[in-house]
Amino acid sequence: MAESVFYLQDLEPLYKYYYVVVSLSYALGGAKKNTELEEIISKCSSFYSNTPMIKGYVYKRFLQYYKAIEKFEKAEKSAFVNTELSVLYQVVGRYKDALTALTEIWKDMNKSDSSELVWCLNNIGDAYQSLGQYQEALLHHQKGLAIGKRIYKGDHASVAASLNAIGATYQILGRYQKALQYHQESLALEIRIYKGDHANVATFLNNVGLTYASLGQYQQALKYYQESLAMMRRIFKGDHANIAGSLNNIGNTYQILGQYQEALYHYQKSLKMRKRIFKDDHANIAGSLNNIGNTYQILGQYQEALRYYQESLAMNKSIHKGNHVYIAASLNNLGLTYASLGQHQEALLHHQESLAMMRSIFKGDHASVANSLNNMGLIYQSLGQYQEALQYHQESLAMRKRIYNDDEKDI
Repeated sequence: MAESVFYLQDLEPLYKYYYVVVSLSYALGGAKKNTELEEIISKCSSFYSNTPMIKGYVYKRFLQYYKAIEKFEKAEKSAFVNTELSVLYQVVGRYKDALTALTEIWKDMNKSDSSELVWCLNNIGDAYQSLGQYQEALLHHQKGLAIGKRIYKGDHASVAASLNAIGATYQILGRYQKALQYHQESLALEIRIYKGDHANVATFLNNVGLTYASLGQYQQALKYYQESLAMMRRIFKGDHANIAGSLNNIGNTYQILGQYQEALYHYQKSLKMRKRIFKDDHANIAGSLNNIGNTYQILGQYQEALRYYQESLAMNKSIHKGNHVYIAASLNNLGLTYASLGQHQEALLHHQESLAMMRSIFKGDHASVANSLNNMGLIYQSLGQYQEALQYHQESLAMRKRIYNDDEKDI
């Protein structure tokens, strides 16, 4: 069952209330029998505590993520504090910091099979995936799945989470049939575990939709997205990151189906919600900006597209240091828009930077690299440099044949 979320103008009285309640629960939670309880009570003049750790916990409970991070970073380091920080860093898009916190937890863990070990492996995998290190992500998620299957007999949410994470990584790597297999297995498992509406079920419905979209089965994708969104809205009242995600994915599908005004409507609703949820730069906001840019590009409104793409690129660069697939995608999209505006030299510079970054991220053949090669060919063609264009188009074609085994329409 999902937790209720509510909003108050002045949270300070509630913070003070929780400084007492949380501290009291910690104290009483350590008492194993009545005599211990009496001893704890006799030693305490007050259960009130507003230490950085307690403040961090309370801020997190009230969705004040940046304040929670600030307090936890000042708290005395412990497994609990590192665990809380790793989760919060992921929420706000500080993936390197999340990986650092998780690595600290991993170093101190007993490496025998346990639910804690599965949790840590899965979260390390999530951090690597967010950083674009997909093989490392896959390795950690597969280890987590193997241990989870040994520990839990029958259906378990932890096993479903590992299956879903592996599916997500295969999705990014372009292995869509493999991704669909894992996503469908994880969804079936979640439906058996939770009866009725549940946030996990809604998320996994969304993920199956993503994979169908990647396979070109857009009506099937839309069906899963809409079912996921309806469930999310029944669970969460008001703004929520998962609702914004569902709106974004429905926008993606409408765009592919050529229903551009519907796409723009859903993208803009998603962007507004994400800006209300995340106060600073965040990958989800950058994604929404990019998608609105895509729609304006298709509609031929190139200056509007350029504005959104530039904002998305700037935000991605502030979030991700060094090479990252989102930065490469933003560069590619800017190249397309500059080409549409007839600014071919500017387009060439952006496509060259995008291609170099894609090649540094993906070792060997990948659909995104093939796409960048094709775009380079188109730019050289526009510049009248036909031999250069032919070279890039041939390289793109050869790579696509290796990836798709000669049976994909993009060839």
